Amino acid sequence: MTNDIKSALVTAATRYDRAEAEKAQRNPRRHHHNFYALGMYLNRVDDILRDIAAGADPSAAIIAGTHGALRTALLKAIGAKADHRETGAIVYRPVAAKGD
Repeated sequence: MTNDIKSALVTAATRYDRAEAEKAQRNPRRHHHNFYALGMYLNRVDDILRDIAAGADPSAAIIAGTHGALRTALLKAIGAKADHRETGAIVYRPVAAKGD
């Protein structure tokens, strides 16, 4: 695992959280921001980084662990193309353990 990937993912998760908070502040009737979300995003980034360190492809690890706009933000942060498949789970299942 390189520090570049870690830095890119942490920065992308932080920017995503900030954008969600600003969206909720601009229009509180339509958007809600969970102020605990950043901690959850960073925990998932840690899961993804452990999987990458175990040999998983970075894009596959991100796809397995996230969905929606957060997934797109993290994939773009590492220079990968956005993936809009309906995948990702509440409980992270490491890609490296699957043998993919």
